[in-house]
Amino acid sequence: MMSDATRTYLVHGMRIRSDIPFDAAPAPAGPVDVEVILGRQLRSVPPRRPGGEPMAELHQFGRLWYAASRDGADVILRFPHLAEFVLQVGRGRIVCHPHRDVPAEPLGLLLSGTVLATWLTLEGHLVLHASGVVSDGVTVAFAGLSGMGKSTCAALACVAGARLLSDDLVLVGSDLDTEPGMRGIRLRRAAAGIVDLFEGEVRTRATFDDRLAVFPPYASTSAPLRAVVIPRPDRGADRLVVDEVPPSQAVPLLLPCLRVPRWFDHAVSARNLRRLGELVARVPVFTASIPWGPPFDPEPVANLLAEVSAAGPPGS
Repeated sequence: MMSDATRTYLVHGMRIRSDIPFDAAPAPAGPVDVEVILGRQLRSVPPRRPGGEPMAELHQFGRLWYAASRDGADVILRFPHLAEFVLQVGRGRIVCHPHRDVPAEPLGLLLSGTVLATWLTLEGHLVLHASGVVSDGVTVAFAGLSGMGKSTCAALACVAGARLLSDDLVLVGSDLDTEPGMRGIRLRRAAAGIVDLFEGEVRTRATFDDRLAVFPPYASTSAPLRAVVIPRPDRGADRLVVDEVPPSQAVPLLLPCLRVPRWFDHAVSARNLRRLGELVARVPVFTASIPWGPPFDPEPVANLLAEVSAAGPPGS
């Protein structure tokens, strides 16, 4: 059994006491905002939306990855064959009912990603599918779909001297501040050689899904969002090409980059659209064609950070 000290985390501005461990900073003493409880084990978690009012879901590659439905005051978030999470937003509690054969590590990954993204979105926050780094006191978020190089860019930025804000999920506050999230970056095996580029040793850990988690220097305080970059990895490129996206085109480009992109709930969809409009009016959005490895070179990403940090307001 974990003690309270080892299972209470400070993540995305919340103190979370959790029966499920995940890679976030330990929280100082104080009131808990969210409690995560392990519930009953399930014999099966079927690949269909749970009963109730449809809220959100994701189909990719011919399969259902997750689906959420509202059941009274609760939201049931189902991951087929893995677990169901009951989000009791009004009570500050998440109850996880895992499949009886699923160990703790994948539950922690679900919790720190889609589950918290759904929770934060329901609370009215803008949540990007992005990996964020802090450089010179401001945040640059690498946003995009899975497999588009977000985590790799964040790792290369940390090699170049930035600090990790969060991997996979960046919370953008109403004041456009960003809060620290996950402390580790999950790299695909093709990018694992980046670890050797760090000066000095960094902690690493093999993950259950054949990735490598690396733990670079971490940003422990909030920072204002300075830019959003949508990476375009290009193995044939020999130089970095950065283009600013006009604000009028940035919202449709960022809509698929929400951490929970498809909502049936019209109020949530409208709020996300409004918040994206507010973001692109104040924060520049870029696409970046980046020379890609392996082997990986941190210089193009270092140059990218310098270029987007020096840019003016959107459309200037």
